[in-house]
Amino acid sequence: MKKRLKKLLIFLYFGALVLAIWGGEGGQKLLHYSSKPLLMPLLLGWYALIPNAFKKPRLFFSLGFTCGWLGDIFLMDTTGKYFLAGLASFLVGHLLYIAGFRYYIGGRSMGLLPKYTSLGVGLVFYVSVAAFLAPSFQSPPRNALLLPVLLYSLIICVMGWYAWYAWRLIGGLMVWAFLGAVLFLLSDFFIALHHYVLPKGLPLSDLFILSLYGTGQFLIAKGTLVADNSLTNP
Repeated sequence: MKKRLKKLLIFLYFGALVLAIWGGEGGQKLLHYSSKPLLMPLLLGWYALIPNAFKKPRLFFSLGFTCGWLGDIFLMDTTGKYFLAGLASFLVGHLLYIAGFRYYIGGRSMGLLPKYTSLGVGLVFYVSVAAFLAPSFQSPPRNALLLPVLLYSLIICVMGWYAWYAWRLIGGLMVWAFLGAVLFLLSDFFIALHHYVLPKGLPLSDLFILSLYGTGQFLIAKGTLVADNSLTNP
C-alpha cells in the first residue's frame, strides 16, 4: 500500500509540474497558479513515507522543501511586491539544505588541497555570476535588490558546493542531490535572465525554469535517501 502511495505521489508531483509549465507557457493563469503550489506538498508527502524522513538530517531538507513552498507562493505575485519575501524563503531553504549536507558530511574530509581547490573554483564561479548580474541592478528601483540578489546567489552557490562535497565524500545516491542542486542553481539563473537581464525575457521561460526547479527539488530529495546510521558515524 505504501509503495503504491509513493508512486502515486511522484506521479502527481510530475503531473502538477507539467500542468504548471503548460499553464505558464499557454497563458492559462488559473492552471498555472493552481498547479505550482501543489509541488512541494506532494514532494513532502512522498518524502514523509521514507523511513526516518523527519529525523536528522532529513528534517533539514523537509523544512527546506517547506520554505520552497512558501517561496513558490510569494513569487507567484507578478507585481514584485513579495519578491523579497520569496527570495528570503528560498534563501532560508538553502541554508537548511546546507545544514543537512553538513550533517551528512560529519567529520569526513577529502584533504586540504582538493577541498580548497574546489572552494576556489566555487568562488570564481560566484564572482563571475555576480559580475554578470550586477549591471542589470544598477538603476532604480532595481538597485535596491542588488545586495539581496548577490547574497542569495552566494548562499545557493555555497549550497551547491556542499552538495558536491557530500557527494564526493559519500558517493551513492548523493550524486542525485548534487545534480539537483545544479539544476536548482540553473533554474534561478534563468529566472534572473528572464526578469532582469534579457530585455525581451527568456523564450519558453516557464519550460526552462520550472522543469529545472521541479526536477532539481526532486533529485535533492532522492539524493538524501541514504542510510543515516552509516553516515553519522564515519
